[in-house]
Amino acid sequence: MLDVVRNASVTKPKKNRPDLPMPYVAPTTATERMLADIWSEQLGVDKVGVHDGFLELGGDSLLAARVVARVRQAVAADLSASRLLEATTVCIMGEFIDNQVLNTAPSSQLDLILGEIEALSDDEASCRLES
Repeated sequence: MLDVVRNASVTKPKKNRPDLPMPYVAPTTATERMLADIWSEQLGVDKVGVHDGFLELGGDSLLAARVVARVRQAVAADLSASRLLEATTVCIMGEFIDNQVLNTAPSSQLDLILGEIEALSDDEASCRLES
């Protein structure tokens, strides 16, 4: 019984995604999915779309530092909390990280990255070009 109480206190309840100006758009790339999962976990929001703003979802500078630490564990990107607060959406932050990886990746990884780029829909490609 004590284990159940301990586990319940560790798990944060997820709140529903707030009503935002942009409709929910699901992440499609591996980087976007990773970022959305980290944001969801740290912000306690059930789902995070690619156009959802970090601050609009309840983010602050402390949570930004936590997100950055988690992202740094997942990928080799030079990222700071201030950069996260500038790159306000999963889409924009994902592009920043992907560009960093492209600039530092060995050529064997570039083939994998190019394959992912080629698989993007027109809407996803437009999102990347606009940011």
